[in-house]
Amino acid sequence: HGFENRIEEINSARDLAISELNTNKKEIEKKNDELIAKKVEPIIKEGQLFSRIHVDDIAQVLLASIRYPRQGAIYNVCDDTPAPPEDVIAYAAELLGMPIPLAVDYNEADMTPMARSFYAENKRVRNDLIKEELGIELKFPDYKTGLQSLL
Repeated sequence: HGFENRIEEINSARDLAISELNTNKKEIEKKNDELIAKKVEPIIKEGQLFSRIHVDDIAQVLLASIRYPRQGAIYNVCDDTPAPPEDVIAYAAELLGMPIPLAVDYNEADMTPMARSFYAENKRVRNDLIKEELGIELKFPDYKTGLQSLL
């Protein structure tokens, strides 16, 4: 019963999180005009790639890791396609029918130290283990399918 009780607790937590996400979605929709009006400047740093992951894929990895626990396991939870931030922003603008924002070179960008530190490293990670060990098939294997799902 311990495992079943834990699953029930996790399901309750998931339901609460979904409820919170729906509430937050409504708040986000209210601010949509403000966000669209905000100036976005993609920062270009040669060779810089970031990995992303859709929240639905995070949830399925989390649930699978609970169902099939392996003590000490570490999983890279990311999609299949790391991409430069300017590509992601350009695609989002295209989906929204907006002009692609002009990019700024990393060395000339006005950024906080925290934002600049985000660009300090450029590591590639692979998500093979979540697929092989947990049987995950990503619902959103790249940023394009993830962004399309938001419309």
